[in-house]
Amino acid sequence: MQIYNLRKIKSVIYKMKLKQYIFCAYFLFLIFPMDIRGQEPEISTPNNYIIIKFRDDMDPIEYENGFDSDSIPSRKGVNYLIQEEYRYEFNESLIIRPNDTIEIHFYNNIKSLDNFFNGNKDNYCRSIIYVDLSHFDSSLVMNTESMFSSCDRLEEINFTNFDTSSVTNMENMFFDCSSLKSLELSHFDTSKVENMGYIFCRCESLMSLDLSNFDTPKLTNRDKMFYGLSSIKYINIYNITNNRIIQEIQWSEDLNKDDISVCQKKRIITNPNANYICDNSTNYIIIKYNESMSYSLFNDNCPERNKIGYIKNQNSILKVNDIILIEENKPIKIYFHNPIESLENFFNSDIDSNSKKIII
Repeated sequence: MQIYNLRKIKSVIYKMKLKQYIFCAYFLFLIFPMDIRGQEPEISTPNNYIIIKFRDDMDPIEYENGFDSDSIPSRKGVNYLIQEEYRYEFNESLIIRPNDTIEIHFYNNIKSLDNFFNGNKDNYCRSIIYVDLSHFDSSLVMNTESMFSSCDRLEEINFTNFDTSSVTNMENMFFDCSSLKSLELSHFDTSKVENMGYIFCRCESLMSLDLSNFDTPKLTNRDKMFYGLSSIKYINIYNITNNRIIQEIQWSEDLNKDDISVCQKKRIITNPNANYICDNSTNYIIIKYNESMSYSLFNDNCPERNKIGYIKNQNSILKVNDIILIEENKPIKIYFHNPIESLENFFNSDIDSNSKKIII
């Protein structure tokens, strides 16, 4: 009888301890969550990564092998991905949902980005609308061939801090990026580039190209660089002396010569009557407004504004007396041809009431 009671007591104690263990495990799970979509959150991440964003009208897609792809060897330099706060190994399956943002982290600096976002090799890249390269160290990159090729939904690329000083091949870099309306490439170092064939080919939404700081002493392939730019109005090749590039523009049958202006060394070499400024000025002010409106910066009571060389608004190059279609929180660049001595009343809201709407 005593033995039976002793065993019963031990059994009760065991069950109580088991319940305590289960409760503790559940409590720890609540404190340190582990989602089935990925591993626990990273406390810190390296500074070498690319951010991509997907469109909001897409169906959820599954990357069965993560970002790994046998047809894109340049992705072998990827270390892991961050989706929201969850980390995935670069070859780990993950589901991408509408409007998702992904961080692509790298082991070390890599030498090639060829085909990295090629929509023909990775169909999911056709759903990317934004790429941010401002946190990526590209100082060793030598090859950007077809980097964004066939990303036909891509609308914006942030190239801030993107170093192209070692790049020799840019062939097809933006091929068939048909949704891109603008590209900020003014800081690109192209002094070592040998191949630019088809680089902007079929970018049919591009309205202007500022290549004013391009230097191409080693360029040998410029085939169909500007083929299929059906919306282009303005190309600035201010410092380019490579006659083959100029000929490529002049001989391109698909470019409307009556509706396009090409700037080189302070002169328009096609359509000289067009309302465009030919310049490579780096002396400018950036402003943003807190609402959308139509508005001209010209003001008789502010003579200092007459020293404005031109205004760059998204895809348009404008003069000071032109009407600007301002979009809320979108940057406008005010360029000056020469240094000026005074900005007296330049943004005085008593003279120009719209200056009250400037937020930057």
